[in-house]
Amino acid sequence: IAFHDKETAEKYLTYLKLEQELRRAQAADGGLGDKYCITLGKGTDNLVFPVSGYYEKISFNTREARDKFKATHTDEQLKLLIRGV
Repeated sequence: IAFHDKETAEKYLTYLKLEQELRRAQAADGGLGDKYCITLGKGTDNLVFPVSGYYEKISFNTREARDKFKATHTDEQLKLLIRGV
């Protein structure tokens, strides 16, 4: 009843699962990081991997943790996590 259709409800459930996986991966990496990120390129739909000094949705303390999270998720999953539902 809270969603307009079944697809939106399923997409939201997938988003919640991805957020939980991200929190677990960040915790295993020593908490919320701010050094190694996965973001969407400015003005594009491409994923980029900047080293930044500010918070991004998908960010880790180590490059290895970031790369492992990227390797275990599809680009579509990562974009959903960054953009939200």
